[in-house]
Amino acid sequence: MTNYATLARLNQLLTLQPSPAHTQELEAMIKEQETYLKDHPNDISTHAVLAALYTSTSGGNPDQHIRVLPPISIFTKSVDVTHLESQGIPSTAVPTTKKPINKSRPRKRRLRGTNPIDFSKEADPERWLPLRERSYYKPAKSKKRRTGGATQGGAMEAEIMSRTGSEHVEKKVDASSAKKKKKNRK
Repeated sequence: MTNYATLARLNQLLTLQPSPAHTQELEAMIKEQETYLKDHPNDISTHAVLAALYTSTSGGNPDQHIRVLPPISIFTKSVDVTHLESQGIPSTAVPTTKKPINKSRPRKRRLRGTNPIDFSKEADPERWLPLRERSYYKPAKSKKRRTGGATQGGAMEAEIMSRTGSEHVEKKVDASSAKKKKKNRK
């Protein structure tokens, strides 16, 4: 008797696109089923598998295996359709429900890159460099860049000294800026 693995493999082979590897696997499966059929000549499921395999390939004759299969009416003769429908099994007619048509206007997609290019302007020669390596780049002032609250610039002086390599950094203080009062910002 044919097992579920054989039927799953047959289903997969019949749904795949034809290829040389696919054809070789079909032929190998035909040989397996024929050797099984020699030992069990009255196995109906093997005849059904071979009929399906022969119809999908150009070689072989599926008619000899189809003749052995019982007619479908034997399987459906004992089925009581009204009893099945009363138990909740849906009938073959599926009610079709129409989705409401959405009468809203279709969305207009935003076009990108519609700004005209001005070829009279010269392109930025640093456009290939990363943004932080460009000469005109100024990082945004953020909370991370600020030093500690009470030490005003102590850590920055050490950072500047390490960058420049100088031992002493002089800080010039304007007298006018020292006298100005800070405005209260809200």
